[in-house]
Amino acid sequence: MALILTQNDGNIKVISSKDSAVTCDIETYKEYLTNLDESLLELNGEPTRFVLKKGLNYKEQQIIKDAQIKMDGKEYQIRMSYMMDEMRLALIDIENPADLSEDQKIIFKRASDGKVSHEIVALLESAGILSELSLARTNAMGVLSGITKKK
Repeated sequence: MALILTQNDGNIKVISSKDSAVTCDIETYKEYLTNLDESLLELNGEPTRFVLKKGLNYKEQQIIKDAQIKMDGKEYQIRMSYMMDEMRLALIDIENPADLSEDQKIIFKRASDGKVSHEIVALLESAGILSELSLARTNAMGVLSGITKKK
């Protein structure tokens, strides 16, 4: 046996449990987050899909690692806001349902640095969506790239 590393290239699309089109129970949604199999979801209409980079490059991963812990004097502090930085690096598009009016769509905007705007990230965090996106991306790097749990 050997450890086989695979590239985490490509993108994933994630549907939020908060989407009005999602009608399944929370346990089914949690299962969906482990493998992103949309057939598990009970959908009533077309959902919004968040498009994320599956993997980040070296520099992007370094930014996230540096954002996770802060040294305050002689004490280390874990910074939970790193998830917001992660999403600014990973979120690359938002696919709205075609039947939504323009004023209902979540318009994907980039900041001057080329990453998704702070306003979009703040809206998603306020709605409780960022943690779902982060978990789906973390799972995708393992499950979808061929890494499986040992029995």
